[in-house]
Amino acid sequence: MQVSLLTPAGAAVALVALVPLVALLLSELRARRVRRVLGLGRPPRLRTALLAASFAVAGVLVGAAAAQPILERGAMRHERIDVSGYVVIDSTRSMLAASDRGTATRIARARAAAQELRAAVPELKIGLASMTDRVLPHLFPTLDQDVFAATLEHSIGIERPPPSRRRHNATDLGALAQLGPQGFFPATPERRIVVVLSDFETDPYSVQKLGASLRRQRLEPLFVHLWDGSERIWGGLGDAGYRPDPGSVEAGRRLANAAAGRAFAEGELPQAKQALRELLGDGTRRPLWRESSRTELAPWLALAAVVPLGFVLYRRNLA
Repeated sequence: MQVSLLTPAGAAVALVALVPLVALLLSELRARRVRRVLGLGRPPRLRTALLAASFAVAGVLVGAAAAQPILERGAMRHERIDVSGYVVIDSTRSMLAASDRGTATRIARARAAAQELRAAVPELKIGLASMTDRVLPHLFPTLDQDVFAATLEHSIGIERPPPSRRRHNATDLGALAQLGPQGFFPATPERRIVVVLSDFETDPYSVQKLGASLRRQRLEPLFVHLWDGSERIWGGLGDAGYRPDPGSVEAGRRLANAAAGRAFAEGELPQAKQALRELLGDGTRRPLWRESSRTELAPWLALAAVVPLGFVLYRRNLA
């Protein structure tokens, strides 16, 4: 929580209170001389002190209102500036597979896993991309988890992007080599983390070549395998003959070994989150204020000024 001023110079309005204070002082000095000449006693000082305090308080409140203070609620966060990341989600038709009708598909589970992984590293800027036989960025690295969640819900879908050509498997893990040279990452951060969520049912590619490419691009990958041998695509046109590929179980592990990364099964998501936190490690951070709400205080201060001004008017009427 912090307070900022929209028009700090407006606080000078408080100096207006000096006018009635000076007038009150001159009046009090004149009254003292008159009492001395007439031999009258001195009245209680409390009345004069209350009147002076009312002028001062009213002036301060009006000056504060003129400065237009804003109460900002939020939290101080930290942003890592030495590293950025991407979550890449397989969006091919095999990601429609599920264990039964009405149960969560692989891509739905991938969205949920992406949300959990993103929440595990709040200080890391993370972008979002989808993959078929090419990789398409939907969100460039950001700290805003709300934007990440909205993009995940509305932009990540089956065949977004559609594969450039129809093959036995639309997934081509070799497309991950596009992450570095295609400008996905900003040039400044020294490190680049990539989390890939896929069933790894891929067309043939060179594991060693891709692994070497990812290392050369300074990409630090984590692979999460979303797959079960009993899953089918239910109700999809032309998908009735789909059968899970048992070879996908080792595909992610082989690529992780070649790329100096780590691979996890879907049931090992807690371990994947821990590995992501460990991979992020310690590094250069900078504080970042994130505002959640704003309240204008000027109307309330102006309203509060009515109280001391009312007292002044009350004393004036008694006089």
